[in-house]
Amino acid sequence: MFSSAQHIAWKTGTSFGFRDGWAVGFTPKYCVIVWVGNTTGEGRPDLTGINTAAPILFDIFRLLPYSDWFTSPSSGFTYLPVCHESGYKAGPDCTKADTIMVSESGRKAPVCPYHRIIHLDHTGNYRVTANCESPSDMLHQSWFVLPPTIEYYYKQHHADYKSLPLFMPGCINENMRSLDIIYPEQDAKIYVPLEVTGQRGRTVFTAADRNSNAKLFWHLDDEYVGTTTQFHQMAFNPSPGKHILTVVDENGETVTRNFEILERERQ
Repeated sequence: MFSSAQHIAWKTGTSFGFRDGWAVGFTPKYCVIVWVGNTTGEGRPDLTGINTAAPILFDIFRLLPYSDWFTSPSSGFTYLPVCHESGYKAGPDCTKADTIMVSESGRKAPVCPYHRIIHLDHTGNYRVTANCESPSDMLHQSWFVLPPTIEYYYKQHHADYKSLPLFMPGCINENMRSLDIIYPEQDAKIYVPLEVTGQRGRTVFTAADRNSNAKLFWHLDDEYVGTTTQFHQMAFNPSPGKHILTVVDENGETVTRNFEILERERQ
């Protein structure tokens, strides 16, 4: 998105509610910091670091004298293959690796936990096990597999991410979790502020399922409260105290969360 006549190390940031856009860049000679925002703290949908602060940052660097880049360290570093998707040290199942300079201690870094071999039927459309498909007919393929909660956020910014294929009907792997609750976290303590009307607002709970067409059934304290498909969010107004949220999918997989609604804001 940006071109420059010299090397620049740079990073952008956006504060919660789009109130501030930041950009920081430096060369061996100069450090430039840009803030864009409203002095009132008012947020704007397009007020992000990449859209507002970064262009100014690069305009400033174009006006500054050229600076040579840093000299590469001669000791204490090594080159290591790093998984392109996860950023972990590349493992044998990673399909694409980038060789980068890292600290010597990087040799001890954990291997990518997200690439693994999955077993598909002969069409490549369904996952299978030896209970429903002959191993000689299986296709074995490396796949980038994220936990359901991480996948929920990752897919929002990586359109090329491919969720795991579904298991062939009648060939369910009970050890592979596909359902998770994103919010609330276990044992969360939630304070729900009053709206401008004086009434207490509602809490929006979120779940994720690897199957984009899954139907989820929501229960609060063992009482059924609703069903969601594709977009899995439910707004509740629980009374102050401890509660249990239970989400069940069509296959009977169940996830629960214990949480507490605080009666008033803590001091």
